[in-house]
Amino acid sequence: MRRAFRTQALAIVLAITGAAAPAPAQTGQLDYIGTYGAWDVRATGPGGDRLCILRAIHDDIGQGDVFWTFAPDRADLFPHGYLAIDPRFLPLGGQVVVVVDDRDGPWPLAQAADGFAYSSAADSPAINEAFRRGLLAQFGISPSREPFDLVEISLLGFTAAAETARRACGMAR
Repeated sequence: MRRAFRTQALAIVLAITGAAAPAPAQTGQLDYIGTYGAWDVRATGPGGDRLCILRAIHDDIGQGDVFWTFAPDRADLFPHGYLAIDPRFLPLGGQVVVVVDDRDGPWPLAQAADGFAYSSAADSPAINEAFRRGLLAQFGISPSREPFDLVEISLLGFTAAAETARRACGMAR
């Protein structure tokens, strides 16, 4: 499984151009809403910049966080939310690709000026659907020309957490 993922990941060339960058994955004070399986749900305070964030609880959390974010002010581009990877995974740049259950994907994530790596508006709906029906997300992370590290994230609880976050942000399904 790891070899197949690495082969797919190495074949990906990050070439996302012209896509609007998502809102930052995390800003301001986050209020705890609940834990659903392997996902915490938190939200920023009310207002136009409200964000509702799912944070994966995973074994490699010391290396960085993995988020799924809903941003009402970006719902036109990201109605299903978007994936964001903590800058700690890529301190000097690099590449990230995600595969679900070793069959869906790979989807490249692009690192933005804020250091986070984000899913594109075009890929976010498919990633969201794969996360909802999948069991395991595999992230191939290659910091600045290093070999890919494989970080695995449980998807148990993702659907309940996503629906809770969507409602907290007032985003209808």
